[in-house]
Amino acid sequence: MTDDLIPASLHFYDRQDPLLPSGTYDVAATLSVTVDGATVEHGTQRARFAVGGERFALSPKDVCSMYPPDGSRGDFHADLPHVVLARDTLPWERSAGKGQPWLALLLLREMDAPYVQSRRMTLAEFRERCGRSAPLALEEGREQDAVTVLELDARFASECLPKADELDRFCHVREEVGGAPGARAAVVVGLRLPASGRHTMHLVSLEDHGWGDGPWVLVSLWSWTFTSEPVSEDSGALLAHLVDVASHAGLLRPEAAPADLPDDASRKLQSGLVLLPHHLAAGGTTASWYGGPLVPSPRPPGLLGALPASCADALLLYYEKTGMFDVSYAAAWELGRLLALQNRRVSTQLSAWRRTWVHHAHRLAAVAGSHGHLPQIQRAAPLAEPEPPPELVAWVEGLGRLEGVPFRYLVADERALPAESIRFFHVDPAWLAALLDGALSVVRPPNATERSPAERALLARVPERVLTGFVMRSAAVTGWQELQVEAQGVDGPLDVHPPMRPAPSIQLVVFRGEVRTLRLRQRVQSLHLSVARFAKGLAVGGLRALELRQVERAIGHQLPSGSAFAAALLHRPAEVVFDVRWSGDSMDSHNPPVIAR
Repeated sequence: MTDDLIPASLHFYDRQDPLLPSGTYDVAATLSVTVDGATVEHGTQRARFAVGGERFALSPKDVCSMYPPDGSRGDFHADLPHVVLARDTLPWERSAGKGQPWLALLLLREMDAPYVQSRRMTLAEFRERCGRSAPLALEEGREQDAVTVLELDARFASECLPKADELDRFCHVREEVGGAPGARAAVVVGLRLPASGRHTMHLVSLEDHGWGDGPWVLVSLWSWTFTSEPVSEDSGALLAHLVDVASHAGLLRPEAAPADLPDDASRKLQSGLVLLPHHLAAGGTTASWYGGPLVPSPRPPGLLGALPASCADALLLYYEKTGMFDVSYAAAWELGRLLALQNRRVSTQLSAWRRTWVHHAHRLAAVAGSHGHLPQIQRAAPLAEPEPPPELVAWVEGLGRLEGVPFRYLVADERALPAESIRFFHVDPAWLAALLDGALSVVRPPNATERSPAERALLARVPERVLTGFVMRSAAVTGWQELQVEAQGVDGPLDVHPPMRPAPSIQLVVFRGEVRTLRLRQRVQSLHLSVARFAKGLAVGGLRALELRQVERAIGHQLPSGSAFAAALLHRPAEVVFDVRWSGDSMDSHNPPVIAR
């Protein structure tokens, strides 16, 4: 575990000036020739050119990322919002005066509505509204361009935006040495801290701003929203949660079975099965065993009946010794069928895909027939196999990664996943096969005894491989909206499926291969500036939530530049490492079930 980790390759710089700032330039070139001490001038050529650049809006390619992320929810009460810009010179391509950067980040809370008005207007209207002593110079033909303009109360604006001599503290350049191209980027940091509720961030232009006493009229170049939901725990408390989780790691099954249970039932519980009510087709009710796709150890091969199945009951398992059913695969098959029927677009594409293969088969049969030599038939019968629609392929592949499967089917008993715990599992390939077979059954003839070529083409997109993973339930999941997950197997790093968040405090991740070492840390990409470590030395509150003097007193030294400010408040990501030990016991070898026919 490391709570003081900063990438050694991360460097900060105060600024990155462009070779030529935005503006208009005059160039003069004089040609002169000197022969035997006599100089003859041949005239002067003059030219004017303009260096353009972003001024009243940004395009999506100009913005790498924002923190907090757009539309996110989490505990950001001690974090200074920021935006990362793709071009490292952008904040210095224009000036707010005296070489200061022209960009600033404004945080607006819901309670700030009386002090702010946002409207769309043309640049000509903005020029008249901003009331500058010198008219705003506009490029020819741009007067009717529409921009987003914020009108702020003067006192409110002076409290929520950096002062003229502070702008350079809230801009810096961040570089990840040895990273991918574009790893060097400019960062603009906000002044205010989030409170509870919804917030709107605006990247505003302070180009040639006068800092007068009247209302501030500013152009918003970029904006996004997020919601802060402060909790009682700070970053250190969230790290403590991860440490607590590490001490409660185990396999996904109930922690302890009741002492009075028979050995047979106790073994099933330890193997991941749970007893659930079972409503029989004849109207009666009993209790049957159910196990989801996430099992503590692989189930014995051969339990699943032959596929394709005609109905869910064809996949029921029966324990002759106890007279009880195992509905695991039957439930998976029925769930796959319901998920396909629920998605009308998918069921329609499945039907169209099946017809495509039927027509393809007919054309191949015509070519192989007695008239297959005719040019008309050969031209009408391409031999290439049709490709499935990308949307249908994506849905089938997602189902093979358990996307869209209700969490109740994954973890049927809450006792298997107590609070502040992490549980590791294997993914049962037979359960996945039953799930996919049920999904494809919506367009399959009821009497089919083998898979059609269309089904085989789709199932080939979900190759059989060993899948393992973990499911974690912790306050750290809620507090840290992004956790970086790295897994090592016997032969090296494992590929990771996209994480799933079935609940705010639960994260589920699946790996391709058997995980042996798991590493969890805050994402390096979400590095941000936080005052959490200095909360006792800061008087946080009011409109101006951060005073540089307060920060300097809290950390014990001055912050003369943007790079020093960023380095002093950089939030260091926490890390926890797990060593995974799998049990070699296969499931229920003492009382194997038989297929219930």
